[in-house]
Amino acid sequence: MAIVSSIRAPMLRVACWTSIRSMLEPCARAAWMLEPGIGAETRIQRTFAIRFDGMDQDLKFARAMNQPLQDQDAIKKNIEDLERDTVALRYTKLRDR
Repeated sequence: MAIVSSIRAPMLRVACWTSIRSMLEPCARAAWMLEPGIGAETRIQRTFAIRFDGMDQDLKFARAMNQPLQDQDAIKKNIEDLERDTVALRYTKLRDR
């Protein structure tokens, strides 16, 4: 309803495209995760990729907001734990260049 009322006259002064994007991104991610024809291994790799991306965004946000170093270190430790779990399951560890 918010999208319709923001693109139809009389228009509400809200960012309708932001609302649309907030729906499309999780749908795209779900479609990527549930893509038919991929195997269990690829699905697990994608799950790890999503988890890593979320933690990486948390760390960037913590740095941008000048959060205490102990909070940033806790996020880094979670990322290291995720990498350790990934390697323990015999997946290759990828580094962001």
